[in-house]
Amino acid sequence: MSGVHFEQPYAINAGNGYGATFHVFSLDQGSTWIGRYITHNKTFRGCHDDLCMDNRSQVSTTADGSVLVFSWSDSDFEGVYENILPDIWCQGYDVETQLFTDVFNVTFLSDIWLETHMAVSSPILFVRENGFLIPFALQSIPGGDPVLPVQYRYVSDYSINYVDYILLNVLDNAVNHPYLSVSSIFPNPAREITIIAIELQQTMEVKIEISNLHGQMLYSEAIGVLGSGQHVIQTDVSMFTPGIYFYTISAGDQVQTRKLVVQ
Repeated sequence: MSGVHFEQPYAINAGNGYGATFHVFSLDQGSTWIGRYITHNKTFRGCHDDLCMDNRSQVSTTADGSVLVFSWSDSDFEGVYENILPDIWCQGYDVETQLFTDVFNVTFLSDIWLETHMAVSSPILFVRENGFLIPFALQSIPGGDPVLPVQYRYVSDYSINYVDYILLNVLDNAVNHPYLSVSSIFPNPAREITIIAIELQQTMEVKIEISNLHGQMLYSEAIGVLGSGQHVIQTDVSMFTPGIYFYTISAGDQVQTRKLVVQ
Protein backbone atom coordinates (compact mmCIF):
# COMPACT_ATOMS: atom_id res chain seq x y z
CA MET A 1 0.00 0.00 0.00
CA SER A 2 1.86 2.95 -1.29
CA GLY A 3 -0.22 6.08 -1.25
CA VAL A 4 -0.72 9.60 -0.06
CA HIS A 5 -1.47 9.78 3.65
CA PHE A 6 -3.57 12.52 5.22
CA GLU A 7 -3.33 12.29 8.99
CA GLN A 8 -5.71 13.74 11.62
CA PRO A 9 -4.31 13.50 15.16
CA TYR A 10 -6.25 13.15 18.43
CA ALA A 11 -9.60 11.67 19.28
CA ILE A 12 -12.86 13.55 18.83
CA ASN A 13 -15.39 11.79 21.08
CA ALA A 14 -15.69 8.33 22.55
CA GLY A 15 -15.91 6.57 25.89
CA ASN A 16 -14.04 3.95 27.87
CA GLY A 17 -14.49 0.56 26.21
CA TYR A 18 -15.80 2.09 22.97
CA GLY A 19 -12.62 3.56 21.49
CA ALA A 20 -10.16 2.18 18.97
CA THR A 21 -7.11 3.48 17.12
CA PHE A 22 -7.33 3.48 13.33
CA HIS A 23 -5.04 4.48 10.49
CA VAL A 24 -7.21 6.45 8.02
CA PHE A 25 -5.68 7.20 4.62
CA SER A 26 -6.37 7.72 0.93
CA LEU A 27 -4.77 6.11 -2.12
CA ASP A 28 -6.41 8.46 -4.64
CA GLN A 29 -5.78 11.95 -3.22
CA GLY A 30 -8.91 11.99 -1.09
CA SER A 31 -11.57 10.67 -3.47
CA THR A 32 -11.99 7.56 -1.33
CA TRP A 33 -10.74 6.66 2.13
CA ILE A 34 -9.64 3.48 3.87
CA GLY A 35 -9.59 2.83 7.62
CA ARG A 36 -7.16 0.22 8.97
CA TYR A 37 -7.78 -1.03 12.50
CA ILE A 38 -4.70 -0.87 14.75
CA THR A 39 -5.89 -1.63 18.27
CA HIS A 40 -8.84 -1.54 20.64
CA ASN A 41 -8.02 0.93 23.39
CA LYS A 42 -8.87 -0.38 26.84
CA THR A 43 -9.57 3.15 28.11
CA PHE A 44 -10.29 6.49 26.53
CA ARG A 45 -10.24 9.39 29.00
CA GLY A 46 -8.53 9.77 32.36
CA CYS A 47 -9.13 12.64 34.80
CA HIS A 48 -7.28 13.82 37.89
CA ASP A 49 -9.85 16.27 39.26
CA ASP A 50 -10.26 18.81 36.43
CA LEU A 51 -7.18 17.65 34.51
CA CYS A 52 -8.28 15.17 31.80
CA MET A 53 -6.41 13.34 29.06
CA ASP A 54 -7.62 11.29 26.09
CA ASN A 55 -5.67 8.70 24.06
CA ARG A 56 -3.93 11.41 22.01
CA SER A 57 -3.39 9.30 18.86
CA GLN A 58 -0.54 10.71 16.76
CA VAL A 59 1.66 9.87 13.79
CA SER A 60 5.38 10.35 13.16
CA THR A 61 7.07 9.95 9.79
CA THR A 62 10.48 9.97 8.16
CA ALA A 63 11.32 13.10 6.17
CA ASP A 64 10.54 11.32 2.89
CA GLY A 65 7.27 9.81 4.13
CA SER A 66 8.39 6.22 3.56
CA VAL A 67 7.90 5.06 7.18
CA LEU A 68 5.11 5.92 9.62
CA VAL A 69 4.88 5.27 13.36
CA PHE A 70 1.49 5.56 15.08
CA SER A 71 1.44 6.23 18.82
CA TRP A 72 -1.16 6.74 21.54
CA SER A 73 -1.58 6.71 25.33
CA ASP A 74 -3.60 3.99 27.06
CA SER A 75 -3.98 2.49 30.54
CA ASP A 76 -3.93 -1.28 30.08
CA PHE A 77 -3.63 -2.36 33.71
CA GLU A 78 -5.71 -4.82 35.72
CA GLY A 79 -8.54 -3.14 37.62
CA VAL A 80 -8.07 0.23 35.87
CA TYR A 81 -10.94 1.38 33.65
CA GLU A 82 -10.01 5.02 33.07
CA ASN A 83 -6.91 6.42 31.39
CA ILE A 84 -5.25 7.45 34.66
CA LEU A 85 -2.20 5.12 34.50
CA PRO A 86 -1.16 5.64 30.89
CA ASP A 87 1.70 4.15 28.92
CA ILE A 88 2.83 5.10 25.41
CA TRP A 89 2.02 2.49 22.76
CA CYS A 90 3.12 2.48 19.13
CA GLN A 91 3.13 0.56 15.85
CA GLY A 92 5.36 1.10 12.80
CA TYR A 93 4.39 0.86 9.13
CA ASP A 94 6.70 0.78 6.08
CA VAL A 95 4.93 2.30 3.06
CA GLU A 96 7.21 0.67 0.49
CA THR A 97 7.37 -2.90 1.83
CA GLN A 98 3.78 -2.79 3.16
CA LEU A 99 4.92 -4.39 6.42
CA PHE A 100 3.90 -3.52 9.98
CA THR A 101 5.46 -4.07 13.38
CA ASP A 102 3.67 -5.48 16.40
CA VAL A 103 2.08 -3.01 18.81
CA PHE A 104 4.75 -2.08 21.38
CA ASN A 105 4.46 -0.65 24.89
CA VAL A 106 7.17 2.02 24.84
CA THR A 107 7.28 2.74 28.57
CA PHE A 108 6.63 -0.72 30.10
CA LEU A 109 8.66 -1.24 33.33
CA SER A 110 10.56 2.04 32.80
CA ASP A 111 10.81 4.75 35.46
CA ILE A 112 7.78 6.45 33.85
CA TRP A 113 5.71 3.27 33.58
CA LEU A 114 1.99 4.12 34.03
CA GLU A 115 2.83 7.86 34.20
CA THR A 116 3.00 9.09 30.59
CA HIS A 117 0.42 11.86 30.79
CA MET A 118 -0.08 14.32 27.89
CA ALA A 119 2.45 12.38 25.77
CA VAL A 120 3.38 13.76 22.35
CA SER A 121 5.56 12.20 19.66
CA SER A 122 7.98 13.98 17.39
CA PRO A 123 6.45 14.54 13.92
CA ILE A 124 9.77 13.43 12.38
CA LEU A 125 11.50 10.08 12.90
CA PHE A 126 15.27 10.03 13.08
CA VAL A 127 16.81 7.48 10.74
CA ARG A 128 19.44 5.24 12.32
CA GLU A 129 21.60 2.45 10.89
CA ASN A 130 19.27 -0.31 12.09
CA GLY A 131 15.94 1.52 12.16
CA PHE A 132 14.22 4.65 13.41
CA LEU A 133 14.44 6.69 16.61
CA ILE A 134 11.13 8.10 17.94
CA PRO A 135 11.41 10.93 20.50
CA PHE A 136 8.50 11.38 22.95
CA ALA A 137 7.78 14.16 25.44
CA LEU A 138 5.36 13.83 28.36
CA GLN A 139 4.30 15.02 31.79
CA SER A 140 4.56 12.89 34.91
CA ILE A 141 2.02 13.70 37.66
CA PRO A 142 3.51 12.66 41.03
CA GLY A 143 0.97 10.55 42.91
CA GLY A 144 -1.73 11.53 40.45
CA ASP A 145 -2.16 14.85 42.28
CA PRO A 146 -2.70 17.67 39.73
CA VAL A 147 -2.01 20.29 42.42
CA LEU A 148 1.64 19.24 42.65
CA PRO A 149 4.13 20.52 40.04
CA VAL A 150 4.34 18.17 37.06
CA GLN A 151 7.63 16.72 35.89
CA TYR A 152 8.41 17.09 32.20
CA ARG A 153 10.14 14.05 30.75
CA TYR A 154 11.76 13.26 27.41
CA VAL A 155 12.06 9.74 25.98
CA SER A 156 15.07 10.15 23.73
CA ASP A 157 16.23 6.61 23.06
CA TYR A 158 13.23 4.55 21.91
CA SER A 159 13.65 3.00 18.48
CA ILE A 160 11.98 0.56 16.10
CA ASN A 161 14.37 -1.59 14.08
CA TYR A 162 14.06 -2.82 10.49
CA VAL A 163 13.81 -6.42 11.73
CA ASP A 164 10.62 -5.52 13.65
CA TYR A 165 8.63 -5.12 10.40
CA ILE A 166 7.20 -8.61 10.07
CA LEU A 167 3.41 -8.30 9.80
CA LEU A 168 1.82 -8.40 6.33
CA ASN A 169 -0.51 -5.65 5.16
CA VAL A 170 -4.11 -6.64 5.89
CA LEU A 171 -5.23 -4.11 3.28
CA ASP A 172 -4.80 -6.73 0.56
CA ASN A 173 -8.05 -8.32 1.72
CA ALA A 174 -9.90 -5.00 1.76
CA VAL A 175 -8.94 -3.63 -1.65
CA ASN A 176 -9.56 -5.87 -4.64
CA HIS A 177 -8.29 -5.14 -8.15
CA PRO A 178 -9.72 -7.95 -10.30
CA TYR A 179 -9.20 -6.21 -13.66
CA LEU A 180 -5.96 -4.26 -13.17
CA SER A 181 -2.44 -5.39 -12.26
CA VAL A 182 0.40 -2.85 -12.00
CA SER A 183 4.10 -3.68 -11.77
CA SER A 184 6.65 -1.59 -9.93
CA ILE A 185 8.08 1.23 -11.99
CA PHE A 186 11.45 0.78 -13.75
CA PRO A 187 13.93 2.26 -13.21
CA ASN A 188 13.18 3.39 -9.68
CA PRO A 189 14.91 5.68 -8.73
CA ALA A 190 14.46 7.37 -12.10
CA ARG A 191 15.97 10.41 -13.82
CA GLU A 192 14.18 10.66 -17.17
CA ILE A 193 11.99 7.99 -18.77
CA THR A 194 10.17 5.48 -16.56
CA ILE A 195 8.44 2.30 -17.68
CA ILE A 196 5.35 0.84 -16.01
CA ALA A 197 3.99 -2.55 -17.05
CA ILE A 198 0.27 -3.11 -16.50
CA GLU A 199 -2.08 -5.98 -17.25
CA LEU A 200 -5.81 -5.62 -17.93
CA GLN A 201 -8.38 -8.39 -17.78
CA GLN A 202 -10.75 -6.46 -20.05
CA THR A 203 -10.82 -3.38 -22.28
CA MET A 204 -10.62 -0.26 -20.11
CA GLU A 205 -9.77 3.45 -20.27
CA VAL A 206 -6.40 4.04 -18.57
CA LYS A 207 -4.98 7.18 -16.94
CA ILE A 208 -1.76 7.94 -15.03
CA GLU A 209 -1.33 10.61 -12.36
CA ILE A 210 1.74 11.63 -10.35
CA SER A 211 1.48 13.46 -7.03
CA ASN A 212 3.86 14.64 -4.33
CA LEU A 213 3.93 13.70 -0.64
CA HIS A 214 1.35 16.40 0.15
CA GLY A 215 -1.20 14.89 -2.22
CA GLN A 216 -0.82 17.63 -4.84
CA MET A 217 -1.27 16.29 -8.37
CA LEU A 218 1.71 17.33 -10.53
CA TYR A 219 1.09 15.31 -13.68
CA SER A 220 -1.91 13.70 -15.35
CA GLU A 221 -2.14 11.92 -18.69
CA ALA A 222 -5.02 10.06 -20.29
CA ILE A 223 -3.40 6.99 -21.89
CA GLY A 224 -6.61 6.06 -23.70
CA VAL A 225 -8.62 2.88 -24.14
CA LEU A 226 -6.48 -0.27 -23.92
CA GLY A 227 -7.55 -3.83 -24.61
CA SER A 228 -7.11 -6.83 -22.36
CA GLY A 229 -3.56 -8.10 -21.95
CA GLN A 230 -0.19 -6.58 -21.06
CA HIS A 231 0.78 -2.97 -21.85
CA VAL A 232 3.76 -0.68 -21.20
CA ILE A 233 3.36 2.96 -20.15
CA GLN A 234 6.33 5.30 -20.58
CA THR A 235 6.45 8.59 -18.68
CA ASP A 236 9.03 11.39 -18.69
CA VAL A 237 9.83 12.49 -15.11
CA SER A 238 12.82 14.69 -15.95
CA MET A 239 10.78 17.80 -15.08
CA PHE A 240 10.44 16.72 -11.42
CA THR A 241 12.90 17.78 -8.75
CA PRO A 242 14.60 14.91 -6.85
CA GLY A 243 12.39 13.44 -4.18
CA ILE A 244 9.58 11.00 -3.34
CA TYR A 245 6.41 10.90 -5.44
CA PHE A 246 3.47 8.57 -6.01
CA TYR A 247 2.14 7.41 -9.36
CA THR A 248 -1.45 6.25 -9.69
CA ILE A 249 -2.77 4.08 -12.51
CA SER A 250 -6.54 4.25 -13.05
CA ALA A 251 -8.37 1.77 -15.26
CA GLY A 252 -12.14 2.18 -15.14
CA ASP A 253 -13.02 2.09 -11.43
CA GLN A 254 -9.78 0.28 -10.54
CA VAL A 255 -7.00 2.37 -8.95
CA GLN A 256 -3.50 1.35 -7.84
CA THR A 257 -0.77 3.59 -6.40
CA ARG A 258 2.98 2.96 -6.12
CA LYS A 259 5.97 4.97 -4.91
CA LEU A 260 8.31 6.74 -7.35
CA VAL A 261 11.76 8.08 -6.47
CA VAL A 262 13.23 10.77 -8.73
CA GLN A 263 16.99 11.33 -8.56
